Parts: sequence; structure tokens; C-alpha cells
Amino acid sequence: MAIGKWLCMDYDVDKNGVLDETQELIDSTDENGDGQTTSDEFARSWSKMNEKLHENWSRAIFEWVDTNQDGFLTMEDRFLEQHHDPITGVLLIKDCIMLCADHFLRYEKNLRKEIKEQEQKGVLQFSDFLL
Repeated sequence: MAIGKWLCMDYDVDKNGVLDETQELIDSTDENGDGQTTSDEFARSWSKMNEKLHENWSRAIFEWVDTNQDGFLTMEDRFLEQHHDPITGVLLIKDCIMLCADHFLRYEKNLRKEIKEQEQKGVLQFSDFLL
């Protein structure tokens, strides 16, 4: 399964096809229980959930959802509001998958070396990021 699809499906905690569970995402990645998630906590928890998801790719995802770029994932981050459909007012899984693929394609140059190393080990292919 493409990592983008996995990310978006995992984010949909109540499995209703709409991504509206920011608090649940924070709770599921907040290792020390202080109510906010650091980049390290996010990377460790997501890497544990999916052995294919390298820690640095988890950090790239964290940078994507940490919209105020303060280094913490909190309810103040407006990821969902920034990416919601202006007509429906929500972010659907299918839209999240497209955004995720676009995000990784934009940062592909930064990740190319690491992806190549992982591909040589047989761990991951760049196509795992795509639809």
C-alpha cells in the first residue's frame, strides 16, 4: 500500500472517510503524555506502526502536519483547515492521499539518496509513496 494511503487511512481514526481527528492523531503519537507531539515522538511512534516507514520519512510527514512549524504537533496546527475541501469543509481520505503524494514528489530530491539506499536494501521503493 502506498505510504500516502496508509498515512491517510491511519489518520482517519473513526474510519468514516473524513479526516477530522487531530486530537486523536496527537494522542496516538504523544509518547510522554504531555498533550503535544514532538518530531522525535512522531517519528518513533509512526515507525513502530509500519516497519517500512523510515524515521526520516516520518519526520517529513511531521513537517507537513506541523503547520505553524514550532516543532510540536498540537491542536494549534491547522493542517486540516489548510487542506479541507472549500465546498464540503472537510478533508476526505482521497484528497489526503493526493496531497501526500504531491508532498513527497516535491521533497523527492531531498529524499532521493535515502530512498536509493533503502531500495538497494530491498526495504522500500519510491513507488510506495505514490498512489
